[in-house]
Amino acid sequence: MKKEFVFNPELDEKMAAWHQFTKEQEKQKNTMRPCVTISRQFGCQAHEVAKDLEKQLQNTIAFPQNWLTLDSDLLQKLTQDAGLTGVNFENELNPVFGSFSKMLFTRKQYSKPHEVYCYLKQAIRYFASTGYCIILGRGGVLLTQDLPNCLHVRLVAPLEDRVQIIMNKYNMKEAEASTYVVKHENQRNQFIYRFNQTSLDSPHLFHLVINTAKHHSEEIVDVIEDYIRRKFPESIQQRSYLWALSQDGFRETSPQAFA
Repeated sequence: MKKEFVFNPELDEKMAAWHQFTKEQEKQKNTMRPCVTISRQFGCQAHEVAKDLEKQLQNTIAFPQNWLTLDSDLLQKLTQDAGLTGVNFENELNPVFGSFSKMLFTRKQYSKPHEVYCYLKQAIRYFASTGYCIILGRGGVLLTQDLPNCLHVRLVAPLEDRVQIIMNKYNMKEAEASTYVVKHENQRNQFIYRFNQTSLDSPHLFHLVINTAKHHSEEIVDVIEDYIRRKFPESIQQRSYLWALSQDGFRETSPQAFA
């Protein structure tokens, strides 16, 4: 039986704050609320980039508050809240770990992977269309290609750079880290193909393709923020106006002052 996505803002504190702010923004019908999807090759430190991007967008005058990062942990909360249990997508692609995953949940109703991903599709599109959201992985770029408020970013790097990152992060030797990167990269590619019958190899899917071996996280975040400012100027103007009101006790200031 198909499970319909139902948003529950009480599930997470940050989600509740984001929900409250976006509800207020719904009054601004002509303002396009931006969303960023981040896809990456394994080992490009996308979690760090997403975390830094959310922090910067929260603290800048253009986007002072209430951005939300929709990552694997938050998506896991959403599926569990819906009563969908027992699926680890990466493990499902491995016959040994997949069987073990099923054994772990023998006392619960086991959810089929396609059923769970169908639910995740609805959730991802809900957050993306609402805006002020960073969607990390899970094929978000493919699920939101038709949404005009979405900015799609792809993080890439040479294999040797990604291996070095994993070596440093997990204290692995080079051969072990190389095997680890290739294995997880293949699992992600299989995941995307299994549920979307396509791949992320085409640069035409993205607005920005960034080589993380050439840029630090701070530089990447600056590039993305600048692109958002240029692509969604009306959104920035409106939120800057609201920010000024909240900071100055609702002083008499028009949105045109921020143009």
